Amino acid sequence: MTENLKLIEHIKGLEERLLQPFVRCSKKELETLLAEEFIEYASSGHIFNKLEIINALLEEVEVHYKLEKFNINKMSEEIILANYVAVKNDKFYSLRTSIWKYINDKWQIIFHQGTNCSR
Repeated sequence: MTENLKLIEHIKGLEERLLQPFVRCSKKELETLLAEEFIEYASSGHIFNKLEIINALLEEVEVHYKLEKFNINKMSEEIILANYVAVKNDKFYSLRTSIWKYINDKWQIIFHQGTNCSR
């Protein structure tokens, strides 16, 4: 597997991990995946920082997501832009964009935005 394919699979795996109910309800898991400077522009229009999104996710009713049309763009050696479609409970769709940064020998998400869309 080429280095680029490994990177795509790794970032995709991290995105999929963030969509898993067991991760979304684990403060420890979320603190590991989200960088200190994390910010999210949610599809609701609300802007969250790291602490706010962790608290919101810990209160979330369990939902199930699947990821479609995943793609990345390598912006630099330490910055990756990921785009995909998230399907929530097999009926709600959103366009997702994330920025991942290589910090202290691991990839962490520093920015995320979701925009509701139709199929």
